Amino acid sequence: MTKCQHVIELKSYMHDKQLIEEKTVEIENSKALILNAISRLYEIRKLDSSSNIVSSKIQDLLNRRVVDEDAIFKMLDNKNKIEKKIDCLLQPYKNILFLKYIRGDSVEEICSKMNLSLKRFYELHKDGVEMYKKINT
Repeated sequence: MTKCQHVIELKSYMHDKQLIEEKTVEIENSKALILNAISRLYEIRKLDSSSNIVSSKIQDLLNRRVVDEDAIFKMLDNKNKIEKKIDCLLQPYKNILFLKYIRGDSVEEICSKMNLSLKRFYELHKDGVEMYKKINT
C-alpha cells in the first residue's frame, strides 16, 4: 500500500464513522416521531366518542391517517432505495449526499461538519451526483 492509499483508507474510515453517527441521529429522530404519533393516537382513543361530532372528527382523523401512512410508506421505500445507492459510493461523496438529501442539512452545515470550503463542497457534490446517476440497483 502506498502512503496515498493509507491516507485514503484512513479518511474513508473517518467519513464512514461520521456517516454512522449521522444515521444514528436520524434513526433516533424517526423513533421519537413515531412514539409521538402513537401517543397522540392513544389520546384520541381515550376521548369520549359518544357524541356524533367527536366520533365523526375521530373517523376523519383516522381516514386521513391511513392516507398519510400510505404516503409515508412510499416515501420510506424511496428513502431506502436512495440510501442503498448512496451507500455504494465512496467517501466523502457518501457523506455529502446522505447529509444533503437524506438528512436535509444545508450546504453550510455540511461544510462545517466536514471541514470543507463551499467551492470544494460543490466540486464533490457534482462528482457524487454523477457517480450516483451511474448506480443501478
